[in-house]
Amino acid sequence: MPIKTVNAICSFFILLLSSLFVAKANAIMISLETSDDTINVGEATAIDIIISDLGFGFTPSLSAFDIEISFDGSTLDLDSVTFGTDLDVFGLGSLQDSTISSNSVSLYEISFDSDIDLDLSQPDSFSLGSLIFSGQQAGSAQLDIDILALSNTEGRLFDANTTPLVLTVNNNDNTGSSISEPHHLALFMLLFIPLIRKRNAH
Repeated sequence: MPIKTVNAICSFFILLLSSLFVAKANAIMISLETSDDTINVGEATAIDIIISDLGFGFTPSLSAFDIEISFDGSTLDLDSVTFGTDLDVFGLGSLQDSTISSNSVSLYEISFDSDIDLDLSQPDSFSLGSLIFSGQQAGSAQLDIDILALSNTEGRLFDANTTPLVLTVNNNDNTGSSISEPHHLALFMLLFIPLIRKRNAH
């Protein structure tokens, strides 16, 4: 096979691989996910901050992040913040911190793992952290994600799309929704009135 043909084929595959990496970098998604998006006042729900479409065993991988989650502080109260473990794939630890205000929470984490270890071991999708919210008062509250930085193992920043989440908080009020025991007894007695009248008639 002529050398020019071999070079052309090699160039094609290099370009193809490069385009795959670019597509991968542009397809990153960060979303807020919960198993219960409707709660009552005083009840709590867990919300996971999920990053996805990274690809497993590929470069680049996520090495650090800095994000902010905003919410309606009059409807929701943030109880706790927990970081994920996938920026610490070999237990070397990571630098992490969170700052909570009345209507937002900021989280950042920097991995201490090597770039190659992250590229080989980081999963395609994982949780950056988990937030526990409780209902303050009835209403709907939208949670939005603001990405300040998503650093990758190539020393560049990821572009990412985000998906917000809406939580609904209901009043925990069951007044008038059930019939009390005396009412049950009265209804039961009413069933016997026709029988009593019929017997007296005879």
